[in-house]
Amino acid sequence: VEELQEEVAELKEKLKHSEDASAAEVERYSAACARLAEVEREYEEMKLTLKNTQGLSKQSSEKLQESENFALRIKQQLEELEREKNAKIQEMAAEHKAHRERLEQHIENMEKARQEQIEELERQRHEMEEIYRKRLEDAEKKLDEAKEMHRSQSALLEVAMKEKESAPKRELERMQKAKEEFEVLHKEQEEKLNRKDNAVMVASLQDMSALLENEAKKREELSEERKKWMEQLNEKERELEEARSSSEGEEKVWFCIFYK
Repeated sequence: VEELQEEVAELKEKLKHSEDASAAEVERYSAACARLAEVEREYEEMKLTLKNTQGLSKQSSEKLQESENFALRIKQQLEELEREKNAKIQEMAAEHKAHRERLEQHIENMEKARQEQIEELERQRHEMEEIYRKRLEDAEKKLDEAKEMHRSQSALLEVAMKEKESAPKRELERMQKAKEEFEVLHKEQEEKLNRKDNAVMVASLQDMSALLENEAKKREELSEERKKWMEQLNEKERELEEARSSSEGEEKVWFCIFYK
């Protein structure tokens, strides 16, 4: 009986030990289940996070591709603007050069025409001086001839008067009257020649004044026209400089947009 009691006590001890072990195993199992549930929850969260990350990565890739495409379009637009700017500047430079050459050629032609006009005026002045000199020489020659004729006729009258000293008084008065009339006629002829010479001189001076006035007017017109050409030339240069400045400003704007 004691052996049986000992066996029963031993069996109870083993049963209790087994129950304790089972309780520990159940507790470990419950903890393992809880841990497994937590791991599964974390796994689901990780799957969701991975899925979201893949979506964000895809969106980032799409945005990156869009950014690269936008950058490529900006680069192409910048290259196109650069080509257009260079073409425009070259075109404006060519137009400016052609306009400047035309102006320089026109100025050269005007200077040449002005020089020809000056030479023509000088030639006309020399011709007028020669004509006036010849007319003056002719007038002086005629005046000398008239004076010589007057002296000759006066001498003849003096001789005739001396020869007629014994003639009647009436004849002397007639001869004296003829002498006075001849002197009056000589004086009128001399005044007429002087007036003619003065008229020729005045006409020549008037012609020269008109020519000089015309030349001064032409010089003033040429100066005004040259001033206008220089203003046009400066305006073209200013437009060319503005085009260059505006193209540089566009490059800076596109550069800021691209790198922003």
